[in-house]
Amino acid sequence: MKLGETSTLGVVSAVDTIMAVPLPASWSAYSFAFDPGASRAVLSFGGLGQAPFDWDLDAEGIVLTGVFNFATPALFIALGVAFDQSSGWSDTAKAVVPKILSLVESAANGPVGEAMVGDDPSLEDVLSAIANVAASLLTAALTGSEQLAAYITIAVGESAAEEATPFLGWIALAIGAAADVASMVETSVEVAASPATMAIDVLRTMDVLVTVEPDPRHQDQWPDTATRYSIAITYADGTLYAYDGTMSPTTQQGPIARTFPGLPAGGSLSVLACFYSATDWVAGKGTSGSVAAEPDRGSTLAVPPFAIVENLVPLTASTTYNFKQKLVDSGGGRAWAGAGAVAAPSATVSDLDASDVGDNLWQLAGLALNEPASSLGYVWAASGQGVPLVDTDEPYRGQEFTFQNVNDEAVPESGLRFSGVGYTAKPCIAYPPASAANPSASSTPTPGPPARPSTPAKGRGRACCRTRSR
Repeated sequence: MKLGETSTLGVVSAVDTIMAVPLPASWSAYSFAFDPGASRAVLSFGGLGQAPFDWDLDAEGIVLTGVFNFATPALFIALGVAFDQSSGWSDTAKAVVPKILSLVESAANGPVGEAMVGDDPSLEDVLSAIANVAASLLTAALTGSEQLAAYITIAVGESAAEEATPFLGWIALAIGAAADVASMVETSVEVAASPATMAIDVLRTMDVLVTVEPDPRHQDQWPDTATRYSIAITYADGTLYAYDGTMSPTTQQGPIARTFPGLPAGGSLSVLACFYSATDWVAGKGTSGSVAAEPDRGSTLAVPPFAIVENLVPLTASTTYNFKQKLVDSGGGRAWAGAGAVAAPSATVSDLDASDVGDNLWQLAGLALNEPASSLGYVWAASGQGVPLVDTDEPYRGQEFTFQNVNDEAVPESGLRFSGVGYTAKPCIAYPPASAANPSASSTPTPGPPARPSTPAKGRGRACCRTRSR
């Protein structure tokens, strides 16, 4: 079925009854194909019921109800025949439906059609019109269908046989008339309680997996200023589905994946991901472009991953720098602790101590950054480190210069390198620049064996400050 088309799927018959008592309904299967561009289908059921009416949807149901549920029982009452809507009758009715439907056009041009399209149509008007044409409809149905005529002939024959025994015949006649009347009453009650047209929506749904990646220029890291993000899926017809998430308070790396369950299939969609600072400044955004809204992994549509373009914070007279995270020793390894978990370093130059006794920080001697390699190196002098001086083997507890390297990524420990030895003279730390000829230039100082200070020096906390807001 093409987009925007309407097609008739079939006829739903009334449930089987015995003495007008409904039996459990049986399922009827109807199939149709979704157009690739369609996300929903409307299934409409039309028949005799309360106004408003739609001739295109209701006409066939009205004519069939008039023939099978009013005209036929009325005929059986006149003949004194019991009319049970059992499986035999249902099978007969379904078989003759195509021939009965040929009467729809004539009904449209008669009282029934006029009653449905009048200035103020009502169920009473339609029922009156059916009563006026019931005899002609049934006559036309019997004339056009040998199977229906044969069924009624057999039913009349069975009734005549019952009447051959007077007492039993009277009982059979009474029961038959009662059943026929009850069947018509049941139909009238159901019709009075139901709308002429009913509809249900059938939605094609799928899960949509969205994967957003950081700007590749930022070493797989998300914008430092971003505190929240929004992923919005917009369909070609304007329908929008959105998800809002929060960013880690410390450095965050790697793709962000989000599954949207139960979204409509069909048509096309696009995905927009925006990342915002605490002041709602757009720190970065990216889009998938147009994607066919069709599942490609079972019942899931996996939108091709896309990266954002990060916006650098403009450096102006109003730009401020705020404390974001601090490098801490967590379980024997280096980790970032967010501003909400630890206090910003408060020590000043006056807290530096050159004493060789105890654990004292004396100098912050150097800082170097290799941004393409996400490497951060720093030099300091402190006592109490217990690191042997260069070219010696004994641990040294006095003031000495050491240095180390960490990654500025989410797991700084992964890039940890420590000098392993100390120096009495202040060393200098520098990284070779990365270039097209040397894209993987080493950024790791390795003058000695990798090791860690056994005892952190007093006051040796180091903070990494990032641009946070405009």
